[in-house]
Amino acid sequence: MSDVPTSIIRPTIVGWLARGTSLLLLLMLLIPVLQKSLTHERPIAFAVTRLPERTAKVGTQWHVAVKIENTGTRAARDVDLTLSVGSQEIDIHIDLIGASEERTYILTSGTRDAPITWRLIKFEAP
Repeated sequence: MSDVPTSIIRPTIVGWLARGTSLLLLLMLLIPVLQKSLTHERPIAFAVTRLPERTAKVGTQWHVAVKIENTGTRAARDVDLTLSVGSQEIDIHIDLIGASEERTYILTSGTRDAPITWRLIKFEAP
């Protein structure tokens, strides 16, 4: 054994800051990779629903709120679809709608509970 005393050198504040910064940078790189690998991709799809809480009677007509939602995990562009409420039919073009994004449109109808139908004409995946 040696009689030479050993001294413990503790890290300085700069050393702790360097370790903390390195750990933070490593987490910033790993979290998006892990998140992407754990989430399941859903194809671009659309859902159209009536919003009864936003339906109102104006004069003799009903203003019916309709929500269009992209339920997929990817954005869609140049979306063309046709909405029909009762006898009214409207063509809608959406330039770009993101994943899980929604748009609301107001259509007029003669009755409050007129059936809503829709038809997707086309869309493109960017």
